[in-house]
Amino acid sequence: MLYLLRDPKDTVDILRILSYWIILLKNHMEENTTDPPEGEQKIEFVKRTAKKRTRGQEKPMEFLEWTDEDERYNRLNPFLFSPDTHWMESLYDTLYPLSKTPRFKETFFCILTNLSLRKEAIFINLHKSAYKDTYLPPSFLPTGVSQICNDLQRNGYVVLTKGYKLPGRYGVATIIEPTEKLLSLVPPEMRYGIKEEGLVIPKEITFDTFPDSVLETRKLLSEYNMTVEPENMLYATHKGSFEVDGRFTGSKVILMPKEERKNIKIDGEDTVELDVSNCLPFLLYADYAVSSLPKDAYDIEGYPRKLVKKALLMALNCGSRKEAKKALQSFINYNYKGENCELLLDKLEEEHSPVKFHFYSGIGRRLMYLESSCMATFMRSMLDKGIKFYPIYDSVRVPVSKRDIAMEELRKAFTIGGREPKIHEEDGAAA
Repeated sequence: MLYLLRDPKDTVDILRILSYWIILLKNHMEENTTDPPEGEQKIEFVKRTAKKRTRGQEKPMEFLEWTDEDERYNRLNPFLFSPDTHWMESLYDTLYPLSKTPRFKETFFCILTNLSLRKEAIFINLHKSAYKDTYLPPSFLPTGVSQICNDLQRNGYVVLTKGYKLPGRYGVATIIEPTEKLLSLVPPEMRYGIKEEGLVIPKEITFDTFPDSVLETRKLLSEYNMTVEPENMLYATHKGSFEVDGRFTGSKVILMPKEERKNIKIDGEDTVELDVSNCLPFLLYADYAVSSLPKDAYDIEGYPRKLVKKALLMALNCGSRKEAKKALQSFINYNYKGENCELLLDKLEEEHSPVKFHFYSGIGRRLMYLESSCMATFMRSMLDKGIKFYPIYDSVRVPVSKRDIAMEELRKAFTIGGREPKIHEEDGAAA
């Protein structure tokens, strides 16, 4: 280099080459940045980022909230099992003529059991790190999930759509869907169950023994699951503590759009849906405030109700105003362009001044635990009365003939400190 620099002509050539590489490097950095631009996140930026994350392969864009994916698909349940495994044995021997470990085989059975029960796409984590600090059955092998899913897809038994996360709270989940080739192997009268130890699933919790409250919930869910179809069995999850979260999930009914739920019948009878109005805000006021919830918590003049509801839930679930603002701005950019998240959060604090000091504290997860505890009380009462029903977080689907009984039991179960909730009745069966 020093020798070349002695000739002025060579020096100019070298400078030209360096300038060329600097320009290339700059363009490369601009194209591959994953930090959203200042201010409003542009849709073009999101599409470019998604294309980069999928190695240039175009995929249909779905602008969905990452945290809402489990509301669109049931998750793989590692505790789901079936005694009818003969068809799985045959498929396993076909795909893996050289024997794998027993844990790999059990994980293979677990994935097939989930797919055969749902008969539709389920949410699945492929990477072993997603199962870290998660309570799992000893027979489940996280490192085998990716290989099993890829092998099933390679042989035409499933369609695997790998997801990716985008800036903000948006992204597309990884889902696996059974094909007709797989479903044709499933026996028509296949039996299913959830292992008792998997009726309450803790994550990131260190414990020696389950607390009494968890044992009571396991007993309740075990009884309930015997009264419903396999696809509507429930389980609960806790993350970080047994005193947060705990919502009952896993039921096919929960994933149904409201319009479809109107067609549900129980033992041939039409059903009606009863809902605890403003459930989380009601519980917040009832358990933590001197005054009661004054009105519809999501009714703020000048703002769409759906946007206000999203903003309030973010204020309750996020650990700081900055975090809530970021999440809300992402939601606004995709759904309500032009709205100002700062002004909306200010308005929420003004409208709910008696409880605003609980905002941005993550109290939402504690309220979800309170909600599930109230629902557990309702479920116990209905089971004791022998009435079949379907819980849906803070609402319930019951036979029309049991409407009055269910409404009274729901009101009693959700009464906190003498403060009764408002029970909203959805329309009955669709015409």
